Amino acid sequence: MLQYCDIFFYFLYLYVDIFNNMTIKNTTFINYIDNVIKNITKKYNVKNYFNLNDEQKLSIIYSVFTQLKTNTKISVISNDFKTLIVILTKKCEKDENYEMASLLSSINKKFDSLSDIYENKLLEIKKKKTENI
Repeated sequence: MLQYCDIFFYFLYLYVDIFNNMTIKNTTFINYIDNVIKNITKKYNVKNYFNLNDEQKLSIIYSVFTQLKTNTKISVISNDFKTLIVILTKKCEKDENYEMASLLSSINKKFDSLSDIYENKLLEIKKKKTENI
């Protein structure tokens, strides 16, 4: 049986396929994507992203990754989260926000290593909490 989340991400997959070929009329979906991007741009200044050195880029990539993870409440290991990142990238490219598109593309390329780091940090936090009890 499909859950709401499954249906939502089914539409996300469709959105990736038809992004450049059709006008999407689902305003709720468009508003969700726009709000996610706006939340990231409010918190992080990505206007000078191309001028940052590799270490600074990696830092902002991880920060945006963790913010996306905490705001969307999607499992890091699921393909749905990767799909969301691809959709956000495509939306930024369409809106000519190339700095954010590049940042999100980097997240997609480094997804496996970022998710491993994120999961390891969560495990460390859980261990500390259990030790303190």
